[in-house]
Amino acid sequence: MKQIHKVVVLSIVMVMTLATTPLFAKDTMNKDDYSSKAKQYEEMANQQDAIANEHKAMAKTYKLNQGRFPKATRDKIIADMQKHCEAISTEAQKLASEYRAFAQWHKDRVNDL
Repeated sequence: MKQIHKVVVLSIVMVMTLATTPLFAKDTMNKDDYSSKAKQYEEMANQQDAIANEHKAMAKTYKLNQGRFPKATRDKIIADMQKHCEAISTEAQKLASEYRAFAQWHKDRVNDL
């Protein structure tokens, strides 16, 4: 769970840094630059979608393959791993949504120019 928290915090810091850069520097981006950035954010969102889907599927496999875990601790192991996978999936979906919002923001800048 700590690792998930670190990934989310670092991702948010990175996104915020990228989002606020024009506030501190002269904005010299043109339509092509904004379009390129929009594509980059869309690709990042798609990567997060893949991570979310991977962990959704992974959460299901633990229950399907329960026979590989010791019977005494099986339920706890499965619950822990499902919780872990669901947390990653949820956070990846949130991050994908943020990336899509930034992609749209950049597309709007293209329309503004």
